[in-house]
Amino acid sequence: MARPHGHTPRPLSILVVDDLPDAANSMAECLVLHGHRAVAVYGGEEALVHVAAHSTDVVLMDITMPGMDGFELAERVYKQSLRRRPFLVAVTARTSDADRQHGREVGFDMYLTKPIEPDLVSDMLDRIALMLGPASHPG
Repeated sequence: MARPHGHTPRPLSILVVDDLPDAANSMAECLVLHGHRAVAVYGGEEALVHVAAHSTDVVLMDITMPGMDGFELAERVYKQSLRRRPFLVAVTARTSDADRQHGREVGFDMYLTKPIEPDLVSDMLDRIALMLGPASHPG
């Protein structure tokens, strides 16, 4: 289904987690330009604090990060007592079957391969927005 560029079924609250600030910030800025609310953080501990403190619809996270990697972060987010768990999306160049299987085991809902195709991300976020239904708070 075609949709106007920049139109989304509903704005999502998205956390972008990447140890490379330029990558995290540019992804967050792009998401904001497409009508979402996005915040960038640069490590696992900071991400855990953010998810616990804010209603987050989607967490886009790199797998290969120093300290707490994306697998551990996904597992810890998945185990948190949250009113509603965010969709967990791996954004990585690690594409082996073993990596994907491990990702499913720790709680990833989706797996995006770098380099990311912007239309693929947009379509994925539209599907998530439709699954979540109307926003419960003003955009």
